[in-house]
Amino acid sequence: MRRQRDVPPLIRARAGRAMPTLFGMGRRTPAAVAEHVEGAVPEPVGDSQGRLWTLLWGFLGTVVWAIVCNSVLDASMWWGHAPRPTLIVQGAAQPAGLLAVWLVLVIGICITGRLWLSLGLLLVCACTVAAINAVKMSILQEPLFPSDTAFLSSPGFLMSMVPLRSVVLGALGAAATMVVFVGVGKVMARRFPRIGKADAGRAGRSILLGRVVIVVLATTLLLDTVNFNQPGNIWRRVYGAQGVDWIAWGQSVNYARNGFVGGFLYNMPIEAMARPVGYGKQTMADIAHRYSASAAVRNAGRDPHALDDVNVVLVLSESFADPAELSGVHLARDPMPSTRRIMRDSWSGKTLASFYGGGTSSMEFQALTGQNVGLFNPQISSPYQMVVPNYDSYPSAVGWFNAHGHKSIAIHPYSTEMYRRRAVYETFGFANFIHDSTMQVASKLGTHGYISDESAFDEVLYQLDTSASPLLVNLVTMQNHVPVTDWPDAPIPASGDLNSGEAERVGGYARGIEYSDAALDSFLARLQARDEDTVVVFYGDHFPGIFDDDILQQNEGLSRYSTPLFLWSSQGNAHRDLPISSPVQFLPYLFDLLHAPLPPYYELLREVAKNVGAIGPGRIVSP
Repeated sequence: MRRQRDVPPLIRARAGRAMPTLFGMGRRTPAAVAEHVEGAVPEPVGDSQGRLWTLLWGFLGTVVWAIVCNSVLDASMWWGHAPRPTLIVQGAAQPAGLLAVWLVLVIGICITGRLWLSLGLLLVCACTVAAINAVKMSILQEPLFPSDTAFLSSPGFLMSMVPLRSVVLGALGAAATMVVFVGVGKVMARRFPRIGKADAGRAGRSILLGRVVIVVLATTLLLDTVNFNQPGNIWRRVYGAQGVDWIAWGQSVNYARNGFVGGFLYNMPIEAMARPVGYGKQTMADIAHRYSASAAVRNAGRDPHALDDVNVVLVLSESFADPAELSGVHLARDPMPSTRRIMRDSWSGKTLASFYGGGTSSMEFQALTGQNVGLFNPQISSPYQMVVPNYDSYPSAVGWFNAHGHKSIAIHPYSTEMYRRRAVYETFGFANFIHDSTMQVASKLGTHGYISDESAFDEVLYQLDTSASPLLVNLVTMQNHVPVTDWPDAPIPASGDLNSGEAERVGGYARGIEYSDAALDSFLARLQARDEDTVVVFYGDHFPGIFDDDILQQNEGLSRYSTPLFLWSSQGNAHRDLPISSPVQFLPYLFDLLHAPLPPYYELLREVAKNVGAIGPGRIVSP
């Protein structure tokens, strides 16, 4: 018989248990059966084997759970497009994305010391992110981007995009999930002691130190994902070793093919565009000189005072597009008769939208700055969020008009923080920003809570009437933002290749366009009656993301990327057909319309349009 060794009471009381591992699991050893025998001590070999098995099963369990949660994220891109069983395969076939999810889980386990609680938290987080991504896909037809964290400052807007019932059910589901996992954890803790509860002295301190080290290492690795688009980034190299083919022209496809995590990392911060070979101060001076000379030739004979007392109003009409342009869609009546009449009598054509279903701020950015988003790196989907706030000042038409005697005013009948507009407008140099809480009248047509176009146009007229200086007004409306079915009057009946739900959405959307059309007609009539000269540039930003795949497949060309454009002057109008145009061309057209001298930069944009055409993300429409 072996001689009993002197063992401290605390250790002797636990002699039959394996030491808890990093994952909070333990395993009964054979010696546990003899715990009632005073002085029973487990064999060292058996205890070591128990810890190894626990570590192995714990590791495998967390890997499997990371695969499950990664598949949940991917499901928000694939749902409805891929057979359900392939989601797990998809989730397991992305080692880099899987590693990122697993590291989050390991950090949670090490911080909380609870395996089951961490499993539940990761699942709830994955489901929440997947739900947000699915909602954004259904509304804007684009996935969740890292830059979308800017929307956290506008919780009211986010909540307005999702029915209250869905929010409540989601919160209840998350709470129920956590209750289940905490309950399972309590049951398992009776057999497997939690980290820190069953260890004292040197063993406990060693485990605690191990947890701290792992948290530091894992957090360092995860933080490096922010630098994904920087040269030599380890995560980018891992994806490169997998042979990943990044899809620059469409991020919904990129996320679907390379996994949600891969697509998300691809859209981490990046420089707006690559530095061209030969770029430098002298090169830019030469270009400036070239286009200054070219503009001087073109401007010979133009009136240098043509814009002195003329109000300039830029109207970006939210989701204003022509459903009649889409194959497979038929409406019982024309929702925009006044707009068509105005376009027949003025300079008019089509705008090349940056995206389908979204991209409002990118269209506004291009019109004001003359910088084409299609020439930026593809990750720059919203320069308002990702580029402009990085600068104290930014070149735009706002600065030019300010320097030439105009007062610049921005009007957006919604939150000041949407797309960081407050910061952006300040950087551009707008003298005043009128928003939802500072408008003179803020009436609403429907129950969705968006201020009407009529109220927005009333605000423009008020600003014109109360200003002693000519104005540059940049109006971005909000009335026709999704949802599109909550109008006081019945929708316009829609038919064609539409299912019942789609027909309801399209009919409601058309009804909103009809409201906008009437408000626009009244606005121009009131401008015509004023003594001051005013020029209006009117354009739609994009189609709303309300169409199902059948309609989109029938309109894969320019139809779903085209919106109405016209330039109207209170001095009188003559018709001119404009080619399909990028927003960067709007103000050069205005200078041509008024026969005003072109600034050298607009001379450059004029040459680009003449020789290259309209440029959008992933597409060029040649002259």
